[in-house]
Amino acid sequence: MIQEYKKVLSWKEIRKLNSWPELKDLSSSRQVYITLVCIFKAFGHWQVWVSLLLFITLAYFSHKVGEVFNLYYGIFNIFGLLGGGGASIIFSIAMSVEARKHLSEELKSVPPK
Repeated sequence: MIQEYKKVLSWKEIRKLNSWPELKDLSSSRQVYITLVCIFKAFGHWQVWVSLLLFITLAYFSHKVGEVFNLYYGIFNIFGLLGGGGASIIFSIAMSVEARKHLSEELKSVPPK
């Protein structure tokens, strides 16, 4: 399990997560449908929920640290923005990995041309 995520953390692998070349031959409505189904199925995995919990706690505590040290730029809490941004990267990687696992089984349900 951990090895799977270590492999994903290279920049080249992260860029591949945003592209699903398997969907290029399908109609745009079918692409959207399959993508949404895969994303909803990904929420059934514990890794996604743990990363979401990590996202929430890291964003909250980084915001509180920014308030304690008064790190504001105008109305924005800089430390909170950086903490929330880093946590969102962790969540998006976990979500993409788990959604991609469901892609092949969803493509089997697509009728051939």
